[in-house]
Amino acid sequence: MTRDQLEIEKMAAEIRKLQAEVENIQAQASDSKKHWLGKPSSWVPILAGIAAIASAFTQMQLRSLDDSKQALALEKQTLQFERNKDKLDRELQESKRELAEALAAKQSAEIERQSLQLEADALSVQVNDKQHALADLTSKLKEHEVGLRSLTTEVQSLPIAAKEVESLLSSNARLVEAVEDASKESVPPLSSLRQYHSLVNQRDMDGAYLLFSQRRQKKFSRKAYGEIFANTKSIEVLSQDVVQSDSTTAYINIVTRVTSVNQKSEEWNGTVMMKLEGQSWKIDEYALKRR
Repeated sequence: MTRDQLEIEKMAAEIRKLQAEVENIQAQASDSKKHWLGKPSSWVPILAGIAAIASAFTQMQLRSLDDSKQALALEKQTLQFERNKDKLDRELQESKRELAEALAAKQSAEIERQSLQLEADALSVQVNDKQHALADLTSKLKEHEVGLRSLTTEVQSLPIAAKEVESLLSSNARLVEAVEDASKESVPPLSSLRQYHSLVNQRDMDGAYLLFSQRRQKKFSRKAYGEIFANTKSIEVLSQDVVQSDSTTAYINIVTRVTSVNQKSEEWNGTVMMKLEGQSWKIDEYALKRR
């Protein structure tokens, strides 16, 4: 019990004592009316006045007691308000700190995304340059093959020379075929698709997600995309061939072997549609089914 409450209890006890005395005086005054009949009556008004004064004092003390109780209740409410205010201030500061951390994380993620996009664009430019170089080499090798065949016609009368030329032609044909295969593998849509599967195998899901077209990114959120490969350990590409293409769209037939984290393997095949966005080929549709 607090000091204020002890003071209030003490005051209440004094008031109860004073009320008892007033009641005693009133009782004595009543008795006086009975026993003093025939005696001087001047005592009765005096006693009644004393009782009235005592009653008024008692009422005043009671009002003072009520005021003290109200003041104590108000003080408690003020203290509780201050405690609630301190708690709200702490919660507000914590919310501000969490908001600042979230904004910083968002900015960092955006910077990383832009960096990955720049790397992907640079890789696409390098692939285009490589494709042009391989195309030039293929053209030169074909010209060389035409020259060799012309030379074969001239030396057919020489059996030994003709045999050497045929061997050279055979080697040159294999070289042309190898270059054509290399050129085929360096086609930007195929290169982008190969890069996509490599990033998935490396568990770089942010980088792989950036190889989706804008339309496909709207179809799958980053979180939903990550859940698709939650149980995938690796994807092995068994074959991929461009079956139709133009300057902005390419259709690729693909066969893959998908191995899950519990070492279960399944083969999938279907068609991947690639779209050219800016200078980069992006995956717009990836429609595969189990074989």
